[in-house]
Amino acid sequence: LHGVDSYEPYQDWNGFVDQEHNDKTKAIALENMKEFGDRWELFTERSDMFSVQTVGNPDYDFIYVDGDHSYAGVLMDLRNYYSHVRSGGIFAGHDYNLGTVRQALDEFRSENKVRIPINLIDNNTWFWNKL
Repeated sequence: LHGVDSYEPYQDWNGFVDQEHNDKTKAIALENMKEFGDRWELFTERSDMFSVQTVGNPDYDFIYVDGDHSYAGVLMDLRNYYSHVRSGGIFAGHDYNLGTVRQALDEFRSENKVRIPINLIDNNTWFWNKL
């Protein structure tokens, strides 16, 4: 299991997220992941410089994208991570309610000829199984 988050302050679609908030969020994540021991690793490099190739395993069963919510940021994450989901794996993400996320998903799916319907579940999560 791998987590990627810089936990740095940022301006998001719903306002500024400061360092204090990010420190609390990181502490919660670390506590929640304790049960996985050394099977979980946190990468705190900036998301736009991270590549799952550095992890050493190009085939994942599940990738969940919830990073930079700008159109360009979402599209970059989709392009960086999709090829690392194994056939039969789940490619998923958050904030389908945002126009920038839907626009990037539509463009990505078109350029990659993804015809599998997007599934939507609670909390604006989207996903599909990769063929």
